[in-house]
Parts: sequence; structure tokens; C-alpha cells
Amino acid sequence: MKEIKSLISRVLDVDTASKFAIHLEDRKTAHDYFELSTIENQIQVKASNVLAAASGVHWYMKHYLNMNITWCGSQKQTKEPWPVIDGTVYKETPYTYKYYLNYCTYGYSMVFWDWERWEQELDWMALNGINLVLSLVGHEEVWRQTLLELGYTNEEAKAFICGPAFMPWQWMQNIEGWGSEHTDHWFSERVALAKKIHERMKELGITPAMQGYSGMIPKNFKTKYQGSHTLDQGLWCDLDRPDLLIPGTAIFEQVAEIFYRKQKEIFEVESHFYCTDPFHEGGNRAGLDIKDCIQSIQQTMLAHDKQAIWVLQSWGENPDDVTLSALDKSHSLILDLWCESAPTWKARKGFNGIPWLWCVLGNFGGKNGIYGNLQATANAHLEACGHPESGQMLGIGMTMEGIENNPVVWDLLCDSSWDKEEVRLDEWLEAYIIRRYGQPTEAATQAWQLLKESIYNCTRRQEGGMESIFCARPRLDIDSVSTWGPKNYYYPIQDVVLASELLFKGYDILKGSEGYLYDMVDVTRQALSDLGRIQYAKWVEAFKMRDLEGFKRESNKFLEMIFKMDELLSAHPDFLLGTYLANARSLGQTEAEQDYLEWNGRTIITLWANEAGSKSLRDYAHRQWGGLTQDFYSRRWKKYFEVLQEALMTNMLEVEIDWYAMEEEWTNSHNVYPIKPRGDLKGIIESIQQNYFY
Repeated sequence: MKEIKSLISRVLDVDTASKFAIHLEDRKTAHDYFELSTIENQIQVKASNVLAAASGVHWYMKHYLNMNITWCGSQKQTKEPWPVIDGTVYKETPYTYKYYLNYCTYGYSMVFWDWERWEQELDWMALNGINLVLSLVGHEEVWRQTLLELGYTNEEAKAFICGPAFMPWQWMQNIEGWGSEHTDHWFSERVALAKKIHERMKELGITPAMQGYSGMIPKNFKTKYQGSHTLDQGLWCDLDRPDLLIPGTAIFEQVAEIFYRKQKEIFEVESHFYCTDPFHEGGNRAGLDIKDCIQSIQQTMLAHDKQAIWVLQSWGENPDDVTLSALDKSHSLILDLWCESAPTWKARKGFNGIPWLWCVLGNFGGKNGIYGNLQATANAHLEACGHPESGQMLGIGMTMEGIENNPVVWDLLCDSSWDKEEVRLDEWLEAYIIRRYGQPTEAATQAWQLLKESIYNCTRRQEGGMESIFCARPRLDIDSVSTWGPKNYYYPIQDVVLASELLFKGYDILKGSEGYLYDMVDVTRQALSDLGRIQYAKWVEAFKMRDLEGFKRESNKFLEMIFKMDELLSAHPDFLLGTYLANARSLGQTEAEQDYLEWNGRTIITLWANEAGSKSLRDYAHRQWGGLTQDFYSRRWKKYFEVLQEALMTNMLEVEIDWYAMEEEWTNSHNVYPIKPRGDLKGIIESIQQNYFY
């Protein structure tokens, strides 16, 4: 099988690929399977299809060669001779679908990816058996061509389409036109990239989930088409939403026909899955017959593709009971987005028999915080699968808003999707540590036990990990860094501090593992962030007591912790602002376009929106990255401390600071940040633990 051999060669090397023999067969099983054995020093992989074969290869890599292939520091060291499989290993997944990606992922993590990075991700998908993937790259060209056929000029069409970092929220019908300054070549470049992605997906057996049409239209559409039935959708986070073209009307059918035709012509991809969510996170339903609207949307979709499956997100109140009653069950699929924390399938009675997927959301905004519920991730989907009221649960999904964080969560979910019995978490973690670090140490095992019982044991509803106080816009009464962020801790801070210290004991032994170095930085980052909350309370108390010397002492220590955090992050390649911004600029052909793309990148991780929108959205996607911590977050705190100190010295009230102006200036800047790590990582961690841990 050349597809699998090529995959192994890309991930490892050609010689390794030659050690596997791949055989596709059909045993008429209900779901995908693979079988592993050793014959004459070669690993035999029998599987139901290409994707199952890739999963079989990966199973051997993980559970026999002790490899760890991930975004956050892989561990690929092996020892000769390879382990012989005793008899056979047979795995059959209980699931039809393994779904991947959230709309938001395309804005928070993937917006500036080139083909090289996409190729790595597609290989990772295949190794983990993912067979259904949200596809958004190049979708802007569908809209540009649709609007051109509807009589818009090229400039008008481009003005409707948001900037690259913000497009996902437009495709969810939340916003229009924000950050738009497109060049013509952008559209052709993205379509070319999309075609390469789709071609590789086809090769690996992955199905792209395309976009459906449910009525989104520019706000100025009614001025071009007098008498068209449109409904103003109001605001989303104080940003204008596009209008809704009412389903079932003749003009709706006309626009939908153009949309589906253009999508098919542009991408030439075979897929029967269409994602669209009317009224996502709000919208105006006044005067609408929702049941009629939903049926019209689906009937139009089926007129385009008789095998169409409408993919909807279960988020907030959507899809409501009226929508569920209107859907054709045989042509619908619901993603229960947040099952590890806030599953809706029980309350919705298994979605009334409509097929659905049990999904882990896990990350909000692409933020760095360590977070998860490992026990639920490992076993709750199996419990749901066998529950008498689960209806047609057909699989699992990974619907994180941002990736390249918390690799243990996704490794565990993918692994457990091949099991039909409960995963013994302690045993799984013991093997994971060996895969991740190349060898076990007693201290590392102790560290992970602490993490499993504390920060990776979030059993409450919470939007992502605990946020770093260092990333907050300064105030005296901060409870959460972002508007919807968590306000109090669900784990003992000292457990994470101790986990960092335990991991550090093995530094000289384990430093050859990329996975170990990533975890060492990440756990130390989390511990220092958590201790920052305690230090924050100290200087706030000193200020309120009008204790000038105490305020100077405690606020200076708080700033020192931020500076030391920047040193830590700058010493590892996966925590660099410079790499992110360089990737953004690399997609531009002129300096003006490079500046515009950089503005997109800077804005979404800081202000997110204009002044009105930023009141709720600012710092939602904050990052703990080297360069950003020093140049953005510490500058805010330094300015604030200067104002507070002046207030104490003069016995006056603090002066109000125009934070938006200060932050906007940074988003419009183009100073260059390092793209390579710098500093003595071991020495930096040692300094942090000695000076700030207690």
C-alpha cells in the first residue's frame, strides 16, 4: 500500500516504512478494524481500509516502539530489534465516525499554516483514525464567486469577507467584513492549498465536511435585491452579524443554488457532509416559522446532493426542539461539542434519534492553560455509547477551539476510541510517560499522578484551563482574564508546583525527549502562572492599605515573575510569538499584505475586535508566548503600577488609562521577534523554582 508507506516515510523514514507489510481486506465487520502480527521480522498489518491500516501502524508505534507523535514535542527514539508481537493484536472501533476540528480552530491555530504544516496535520489525523474533518481552507472563494454572480463587484465581494483570522466566525454567521483587506491572489492561493489538502485526504481515506447554505447574506443585499425577504440578525459581541435570507423563498433558492454549484466547481471534492448553523450564538428569529425554515434549508441541501448529511453543532440552545423535530433524521448528524464537561445528549433524549457524535471541546480560544478531565475523556464516550437513552451515537469528535496544547488529552481520546472496554487510566498513563519521555522515572510518574488527580481532573463546567493573571488587562478586582474564563481554582495550586519540581528531577536523563522538554516548560509555566494569582493578591492588598513600600515590593516581584515567565517561554521553540508572526507574514506577497496579515495575527490574540467588540472579546485568545509576554502583557502591568504608585504618593485617585489605544498601537506594530529559542532552559527553570516556588 503506497499510501501507508508514504505516510510512514513522511513521519519517520523510508527504512522504517519497509518494516511494515500492509494488507487491506474486508471481513464484513460493522466498523473499521486492524490486526497486527509479526512474520519473519516484519510487522503485518491487516485492515479494513487505508485509514484503519494507518491506525494499526500507529498502534504498533505507540504500544510496542513507545513512540509519541504529537504537535507538542514528539518522541521517536526506538531500539533494535523491534518487539515481536505475540500472536495477533485485533482492534475494532465501536464507532462509525471520528470527527475533527471546530470552526474556531481555523482562526486560533491554523490560519497561517502552509502546505508543510498541513501535511503534518493530515498525517497525524490518519495515524489517529480520524475520518471526518471540517474543511474551511479556501471557502472564501466560494463566497467571492457567489457574490460576483449575484451582481456584486469584486471589491464589494472582498469587503464582505472577513480577514483570514476572523473568517471562521463569518462562516458561523456571527460577523461580516471585520479585518477585510484582501488581495486577489489570496483567493487563488487558498484554493490551491485546499485542493492539495483534499487530494491528500482522499489518498488517506479522510472525508472533508464542506459548508452548507442556511441563509447568510451581506447586510446590503436588500439594497441590491429590492423586495428580497431578509431579516436583520442584530449583533454578535457588538459586531454586526450578516443578514438572514429567509429560507423557502425564491431568492433563497437562487442564492443556495449558486453557492452549492460554486463550491462543487471550485473544489471538485466528493463529500456528502455539509456544516451550517443558523442562529449560532444568537440571531433574530422574529416572525419566522423555524420548522419551515429548517425543512427548507435541508430540502435545498438535498436537492443539491441526494445523499447530503447536514452537520449541526449542539451548542447553547441550538439545535432547539423545533429544529430537531424538523430535521430528516436519515440526513442529519449532530456534534455534541462539549461532552467532557457539559453534555447535552441526556437532556435532549439522545437528540430524538438523530445520529450524533460525543465530542471533547477541551480548549477555548487557543489559550495555553493545562486542562482536561482524563477520566471522562477515556471512558465517558463508551458509557454514552452503551447508554439506553443515547439514541444513535455514531462516534466521537475532537472539537477544540485551539490545538497544539494538552497532548495527553487527545492521545487518550484517540487511543480509547479503539477500545470497547473501560480504560484503566493509571496503566494507560504509565505507558504514556514511557512513550512521551523515552523512559520511565519514578519522579515523572509521581508528577503525572499529581496532574491526573488535580489539574487534569476538572469535573465542573468550565471554559478551558485556568488563565494566567499575567495576561489580564490590569485592574484591582480581576476574577477572570477573559470575559467567560474561569474565576476560581478547582485544584490545589501546590500540586502543579510540586509536579514541576518532580519533573525537573529527571531533566538530565530525559532532556533528549522533545515531549519531556515541552511538558517541563508547560507545567512550570502553569505553576508560575498560578502562583502569580497569589502574588497579585499581595500587591492589591498593599495598595488598598495605602502601604507604599509594601506595594513597591510586591508589585516589583509580580513584574519579576512576568519577566521570568518570558525567559521561560523564549527558551522553547513551541512558545514563541516570533514564529507565529513570521508564518503570518510568509503568506503575503507584498510588504503591505504582509503587514495586513500580521495585523490579523496580532489582533486576534489580543483585542480580537474593534473597540466596541473588544469589550467582551479582548484577551479571549490570549497566549503565553515569549515576546508577547514581555512586550504586551508586562508593558500593561508596568504602566498600571506606575499609575497606582503615583496615586499612593500623591494621595490621589488612580488615573484612568486608555487601554484600547495602547493595545491597538501594538496590533499595528511590525517589530520583529525571535523565531529561535534562546537562553539556558535548565537554568531558567531552576531559577524559577528557587525564587518563586514555595
